[in-house]
Amino acid sequence: GRVFAFYGSKEGPNIRPDVTINNGIPEYNSRFGHIIEGVYDINYDGIDDIVIGCPYGRKAFIYYGSENGLSTQYSAYFFVGTSHYFGY
Repeated sequence: GRVFAFYGSKEGPNIRPDVTINNGIPEYNSRFGHIIEGVYDINYDGIDDIVIGCPYGRKAFIYYGSENGLSTQYSAYFFVGTSHYFGY
């Protein structure tokens, strides 16, 4: 899966994605991006971050925001080996 981030302004969101995140998870049908949580400041740097779920891969990834925008490389991830519900 892929996640597309559209930055907003007073006029509304852009018509093309500003950031495309393709995690490259090798598992077929892992459903990366099935759920996205946030936007809030996870690392307390004053800039919003997001959490992207990958339920069939049993992972959740944190992507930090910066003054230059959202990172395309995950900053941290969590893995739960037994629960297929993790990532939802």
